[in-house]
Amino acid sequence: MRSLTAKQDTHARNVASGMTQTGAYSASYDAIGMHQEMVYIEASRLAANPKIALRSYGSNRYGRPSGGRRI
Repeated sequence: MRSLTAKQDTHARNVASGMTQTGAYSASYDAIGMHQEMVYIEASRLAANPKIALRSYGSNRYGRPSGGRRI
């Protein structure tokens, strides 16, 4: 399984720190000159990526999915 790229990782960390999806996308990728609609679309695509979503919302500081019991 491939890991996240540096830009994907930065985007996920920005979302986890409280930025909006579009704000995190603009901060992580070269979005200068992009139409706002395209920023929405690309940010949505990143949010739909399971690895990015897990990094953004579903892991705790130990790298394990949060909310689950450790067996």
